Amino acid sequence: MDKWQAFYLLEPWGHKAENRRMGVVTATLANFVGQLSDHNALTPTDIFPDRQTIEANKTPSLNSMKQLGDALKSINGN
Repeated sequence: MDKWQAFYLLEPWGHKAENRRMGVVTATLANFVGQLSDHNALTPTDIFPDRQTIEANKTPSLNSMKQLGDALKSINGN
């Protein structure tokens, strides 16, 4: 069990790790296609927020939802 725990610290697995990986890809694509500037750029936690972030921000801000919607529209070509 100790070896598995040590391996998990080096290479995490599970939904948290997969959400992080997909968040990086999605945020990178949205930032590139949407040509978002540094101060408006999306982060992986904007795409897949962790439980602590969700609890702290029960309701997403209007600005963050608009940025996400604009990024998704630009990906779609609208």
